[in-house]
Amino acid sequence: MNVLGSGTAVKEPAEGESPAVPHYPSLDGARGAAALMVVVFHVSGLLQSGESSDRLNRLLTQTISGFGHIAVAVFFLLSGFLLFSEFAMDLIARSGRKPLARFVSRRFLRIYPGYWVALIAAELVLGPLVGGRIGLFTLMERYVDPSHLVTGLDVAWTLTVEVSFYVFLPLFALALGIVCRRIDSQNWRIVFVFLLTLSLLAVPRLFQHFVAEHFPTDRRIYRVAIEYLDWFGWGMLLSIVASLLRIGWRPMSLVYRFGTMRRICWPLAVVLYAAATLTIGYDGSRVGALPSVPDAQLAHGLYGVAAFLFLIPLTIGIGATSKRGFFSSRLMYEIGLVSYGVYLWHDIFLKYYLWNFTYTPGIGLFVLVVAVLVPLSLAVGWLSYRLIERPAMKLSW
Repeated sequence: MNVLGSGTAVKEPAEGESPAVPHYPSLDGARGAAALMVVVFHVSGLLQSGESSDRLNRLLTQTISGFGHIAVAVFFLLSGFLLFSEFAMDLIARSGRKPLARFVSRRFLRIYPGYWVALIAAELVLGPLVGGRIGLFTLMERYVDPSHLVTGLDVAWTLTVEVSFYVFLPLFALALGIVCRRIDSQNWRIVFVFLLTLSLLAVPRLFQHFVAEHFPTDRRIYRVAIEYLDWFGWGMLLSIVASLLRIGWRPMSLVYRFGTMRRICWPLAVVLYAAATLTIGYDGSRVGALPSVPDAQLAHGLYGVAAFLFLIPLTIGIGATSKRGFFSSRLMYEIGLVSYGVYLWHDIFLKYYLWNFTYTPGIGLFVLVVAVLVPLSLAVGWLSYRLIERPAMKLSW
C-alpha cells in the first residue's frame, strides 16, 4: 500500500544506496534576497517617525517593517531544509550515510571564522561591545548573561539561534533513527518522520503557553531558540518531500502541480506577509509601541507560512533544480554567495554612521544610505567570502 497518496510508488533503494543530493540553484539567490531585505529593514530606522511623518513615509515604513521578520524566516527555513536533507535520507531510505561528523565540521567552519573577523572589526571600529569576550566569541553570551536583549553584533542573535538548531538537529535525528531502525516498511518510516517533524510546528506555542508566560522577564536565548523552532520545522518538512522526490516518488496529481507553482505560491506568500505586517507592523507614528502577545504570535505564524510558500517552488516545485527564474540568475547567485558577509558587516557600517554623524531622518536619507550601504556591504561580503569563508569551508571533513 502506498500511504503517500497519489503518484507512483516509492522506490525501495538497496540498503546503503544514497541518491545524489541535487543542487537547488535558486536557494542561493533566495538567501541573497533575504540578506538585502535585512539591510533595508535596518536602514528603515532612518525614515521619519512620529505623528509628524507624512502618509508616504508611513506607508513605506509599514511595508518595510516586516522585512526583518520574513528574511529571518527564510534564513531559518533554508537551514531546516538544507541541513535536515541528509538526515532525512538516512532515516527514510536507510542510505547508510552518517552525516554527523561532516555536519559538525561544516557548520562550525561556516559560522564562526567569518563571524570572528566581523566581531573583531566591530570592536575596533565601534569600541567595546556589550557582553563577555568568551560568550561573544562562542555565540553563547545570551545563554550565560540573560540581562541584555542584545549583545555583541546586533544581528548575532540569529546566529545563536542557528547554532542552537545545529545542536538540536542531530539529537532529533538520532531519536528518530532509534525508532526508524525498528520500522521495516519504508512508507511507515516516512509517515513517522513526517508526523514527528510536523509536531515541531506546535512546540513554540506550547512552550509559550506553559513555560514562557510564567517567566516574562527571563530573556535567555533558549527561549528565542525554542520560539523559532517552527520556522526550522517548515524547512525540514520541505526536505522530507524533497527526499521522497529523490528516491523516486513522482506525484502526478494536479493539486500537487498547481500547489507548487510560483504563480500560486508567491501571491499567497505576499498576502500572508501583508497580513502579518498589518497585524504587528510599525508605521512610524507609534514610537515605542509594541504588539500584544497574541498579535505577535499570529504574525510569527503568518511569516513562517509565507516563507514556506515562497520556498515551495524553489525546493519541491516542478523544475526546482533547473536554472531558470530570477533567483537562479547569475546576479542573485553571486549575491547569495556573499550574503553571510553582507549580513554581518552592514550592521557595523550602519552603526558607525549613526554613532558618528548627525542626520535628519526622511525618505531621502533612507534612499541615500541604502544606495551606499548595499554596494559597500556586497564588496566587503565578497572579500569575506573569498578570503575567510571559502578557505575555511575547504577545511571541513
